[in-house]
Amino acid sequence: MGCKYRQRTGACCCPNPPIGCREPANSGSSDFKISFPQGVNSYRDLRQGKSASDMASSPNAPSSTSDLEVTLYNDNGIPVGTSGGKQDTQVTRQPVADAPQLPIPPRATPKEWRLAGLSKPFPTVGWVCTSNDVNSVVSSDVQLLDAGGDATTEEAMGRALSAISDAERAQKTVVTAIGALPSDAIESACAAAFERLGGKPIDIVSLSWEEADLESVDTEMAAAWQAMMSCVQKGLARSVGLRCSSLDVALKALPAALSCADRETRPLLLQVPLTPLSRKQQRLLLGMCNRGRVQLSALAPLSCVEQLAGCDVVKASDKAALQEVLLGWSVGRGVAVFLSASDDFDLSRLGSAVQPIASDLRASLDNLAPAS
Repeated sequence: MGCKYRQRTGACCCPNPPIGCREPANSGSSDFKISFPQGVNSYRDLRQGKSASDMASSPNAPSSTSDLEVTLYNDNGIPVGTSGGKQDTQVTRQPVADAPQLPIPPRATPKEWRLAGLSKPFPTVGWVCTSNDVNSVVSSDVQLLDAGGDATTEEAMGRALSAISDAERAQKTVVTAIGALPSDAIESACAAAFERLGGKPIDIVSLSWEEADLESVDTEMAAAWQAMMSCVQKGLARSVGLRCSSLDVALKALPAALSCADRETRPLLLQVPLTPLSRKQQRLLLGMCNRGRVQLSALAPLSCVEQLAGCDVVKASDKAALQEVLLGWSVGRGVAVFLSASDDFDLSRLGSAVQPIASDLRASLDNLAPAS
């Protein structure tokens, strides 16, 4: 067992030490070296516990597979615990039973994220609709429609959605918001939005938190989130999200919501204004959403690109095509950008921008950590 060169010469000077001989060539001496028993080829086998059936199937399997023997050698090639080559101490034996193969839960990666209950991936670009532009937006290529929690807009969007075919409706993702109401009023507010939007389950209902409600997050979030889950269970909504007015609200509301939710009831979408955020704050949000597997979306009107340039999002040299740059920034970071009616942007130009976020780009979120 172990290094045959060591057994003959008392030192391992072979240019490529075999597995089990951890002394590199001409590296000097140490107190002992480890030699693996027959049928065991690496430290991984010892750590994980090679089963008896695996050992028996090995061509060099020992006659007994009830335990594994690990022998320690000194620099002279003599097993530790022996004198003059004769063993005077019993070598420690480590019994290894057939370890059960525990199921390993699959790791959810960003490229596998899907809307709860939906077969379509998350769109890249959304539109915050108003009652004036909702008809043109619904008939365009925009797939992510945000009613913003406005009752008039919800009624207009419900009429516009009922005018398109079921196949076209299936490609649309409808989002609306409910204010941070008392928990007993959330379900009735969601039911009213459900009726205004055409009587079909709303794709995402976001719980809206403002700066004024920041102090009540700790005390009210659990009851509010339970009411949101009741809306999902009753078929009023397919999934839920959070809509925060600032970074401070998001940093407090999202962890509170995640602590109240399990894997099936976690918030799917976090909407937060992008314009006041620095690059450090953006990385902080991306890292937090990545750990909680929450889709981050930016309420970033294109008219605020000048502010974005000051936040290192858009380079000054790119101002000739600010709209495309902002959309490219969104796709590259897996962030959905919500545009609004104040943006001077031709909806027909969004055809390529509304395609789902590329898998390799979304997977890059794995490498993002919150900024220190």
